[in-house]
Amino acid sequence: MRHSQSRPVALCVLLLGGLLATAVPARADDFVYPGAQPKLGAGAGQTLSRGSSAIFYNPANLIYSKFIQPDLDVSFAKVTYTYQQVDTDKYDPVVVNVTAPPVTAGLSFRPVPSFSVGISFLPTGTGNDQEVPNVPLELTSGAYQVMDVSTKQTGYKIAAGAAFRFAFPFTAGVGIIHASEKTQTIITESGKTDPFIDALYAANSNRFVLGMRSELFDRAFVAALTYKTAVTKNYQGDILINLDPATSDYQVFTGVGYEPAVIGLGLEARFGVTGVYFDMVHKSWSGGRSVVKQGFGIDPLEVDLVDTNSFVVGGKVWIAGKHMLTGAFGLVPSNIGTGTEEAAGTASGLDDGTSQAIGGVSFGNFDAIPRQIFSGGYRYKLTGNGSLELGGSYQSGTRVVPDGYNQAGTYTLSVIMLTAGLAYGF
Repeated sequence: MRHSQSRPVALCVLLLGGLLATAVPARADDFVYPGAQPKLGAGAGQTLSRGSSAIFYNPANLIYSKFIQPDLDVSFAKVTYTYQQVDTDKYDPVVVNVTAPPVTAGLSFRPVPSFSVGISFLPTGTGNDQEVPNVPLELTSGAYQVMDVSTKQTGYKIAAGAAFRFAFPFTAGVGIIHASEKTQTIITESGKTDPFIDALYAANSNRFVLGMRSELFDRAFVAALTYKTAVTKNYQGDILINLDPATSDYQVFTGVGYEPAVIGLGLEARFGVTGVYFDMVHKSWSGGRSVVKQGFGIDPLEVDLVDTNSFVVGGKVWIAGKHMLTGAFGLVPSNIGTGTEEAAGTASGLDDGTSQAIGGVSFGNFDAIPRQIFSGGYRYKLTGNGSLELGGSYQSGTRVVPDGYNQAGTYTLSVIMLTAGLAYGF
């Protein structure tokens, strides 16, 4: 990390307002799911996930691994994110287009029928620069400045876990997910070369996941229950806020991120050659309302994080034993409200209106957009060894933040993804 003397940030940092939210941006893995089965199942993983990537959802599903089983899935993803500020006559829409090849790779080992272990690797950032020019960012209540935003992210997640079948219909699993991320954010006033903000920060975190799986009536009915612990991520690094080139210097960056506690429920039923499944995930985002800090020296009293319940319903059709077709539909709600109306922040006497009592939506926050997901796929069973899976998914959503609230405007997100996955056991 870069380092220089640490001193208080000038009071005029208050002018940054909604710009603070760019400090800890959303990640692509917010909507790119690990593993082939969840990708083709609209994000459902409580009962569907298999192989080492099952640790990210329900480690009990590791029990279906072969003696030694490597697995790999590779996707092509095209992501389009747009933001249109409410004043359409003054500001052009901002369009961000990204293409990427998401990958999950891992290995599982099942030495005896009742016990299995595994490890899975998921890259979450490649270190490529993402340049977004001419973004209208709110500096004070209702006052916007057009900025050029550049981000560079590197990161990965490693999941390790084990599954144990303690009675034929019941399997328990436990896992740990280690996440590492490093981000550089540079914000420059459009038309200028010297950065207005230059921040470099990183964090490491660990969260635990527990899972149960039960199969009844000769595997015609399956139920799963999972739990992930909440994680507070303490970012460390440095930041330059270039208010006056003669006096500006790097300061210590201390942002705080949050991953919510998660409860998952999965159900499956099979009727001859057809099957149906249901997947629900509850995320307790509200636990991070007063935890999240953007790290620029001033933050709202809290962020309007709200709990979410995601749902997936899907179906399967088996053809001639070795072939299976699947399709699913999912709904993912927004995890953040609009916050405090800016005029109310001024009237409350909390401050002069340059920061809000409760923060809302920010530019680059993908989880702030409610999404619907359509997916479909094909699986070919490699008898006695594993499976080959092919398919795709489409996600889309729109979010409107009314005028008078933080970073007002219309946000849209679309994700088109094609996936191929292979699991082969020895």
